[in-house]
Amino acid sequence: MRHAGLGTAAGSGSHLPGRAPRAVAHPAATRAPGHPPVLPTPRTAAARPRPAPVEPPADPAVPRPSTRLVGIDVARAAAVIGMLLVNSGPKELEGPATTAWALAHGRASLLFVLLAGVGMTFLTRRRRGRALAGLLLWRAALLLVLGVLLGMLDHRAQVILPTYAVLFVVALGLVHLRSRWLALLSASLALLGPLAILVVLQATGREYVRDDAAAAPDLLETLDRLVLTGPYPLVTWAAPFVLGLALGRLDLGATRVQRALVLGGAGGALASIGLSELLVAGVGMPTSPAGFDHLVVMTAHSQMPLWLVGGTAAGVAVLGLCLLAARRPASWLWPLVATGQVALTLYAAHLVVLHLVPERPHLDAFGFEVPLAVVMTSGAVLLAVLWARLRQDAGPGPVGPLERLMRPPWEHRPA
Repeated sequence: MRHAGLGTAAGSGSHLPGRAPRAVAHPAATRAPGHPPVLPTPRTAAARPRPAPVEPPADPAVPRPSTRLVGIDVARAAAVIGMLLVNSGPKELEGPATTAWALAHGRASLLFVLLAGVGMTFLTRRRRGRALAGLLLWRAALLLVLGVLLGMLDHRAQVILPTYAVLFVVALGLVHLRSRWLALLSASLALLGPLAILVVLQATGREYVRDDAAAAPDLLETLDRLVLTGPYPLVTWAAPFVLGLALGRLDLGATRVQRALVLGGAGGALASIGLSELLVAGVGMPTSPAGFDHLVVMTAHSQMPLWLVGGTAAGVAVLGLCLLAARRPASWLWPLVATGQVALTLYAAHLVVLHLVPERPHLDAFGFEVPLAVVMTSGAVLLAVLWARLRQDAGPGPVGPLERLMRPPWEHRPA
């Protein structure tokens, strides 16, 4: 677009201030002797400067594979594999297996929610107004129903989907905020959300026990667990989601952005661990049921600020690493890409499988937790690869069964 007053001055009759307009000789006055006069012709449409063509709005049902960042799928695969490992893996054993479990514990869920925010920003690029609201409300309703149903199973795990559903509704009021306000809101939630939880627990004389919202006896208790005292309370878990909304607006395909995510995320994670160690060394571990002395800990799923900031920062670093790794096509990444594209389906399926396996004490007694974790994670990747091969000719669109269900029926294109 030309700058007003410069590129359009000659065509509009305007001129620069302080300079007289230049006289232009009439074509008839400058004709050569013996030649007929050249009559002025009106400017035709071809001679007028044409505005840049306006691209028609993209069909929301058709993705743009040329601009897809497969590194997002790889990061989503890392998140869902980590959650499978945490829910099925060893908790009390010594050695590398428990170390892997401890690294994924809590951080995998935070990465999952962070990526939900990034994906939400991608959705808003193709939809606006009623189309966006209808899509988000549809997904929120399905995720809430699915989360409640999965929460009724005996899998000894906490279900994150009800919180997902609430975040999708909350996103309707957040997607129009500027990035700086999203970053400020995320930081505020990470700092003030834990304080709100502690204040409520102290006022009601309770401890933080992470009861699932799906098992609440009444509506009031359900809301309390969803917002404040459940395993994934909205006041704290909205922080990584809102940060993801802001990160999704960056040029995630740029190498400098990807490196900044890695360095900034790793620095934030290490700083949180170091600060927690210093505070614990100075004031000791918390001794009260729900006092402010809990603010110093880095315990997974404690909902405390240092854990929340450190775990989210680790997720940012993992996102940057996955984007860097996927810059060049590599055959070893393809199974992870396939896994990330069916993350919701695999998450729901693994809870059903855990519902069917024997009680955890039996697994502990016979040392079956490590084999179970290996079978669960490797089996999930294998199933994702097989599913991708089966539907490789199905064309563009959501990949997994539950992912396809997340598309509203009014967006399905006729065959």
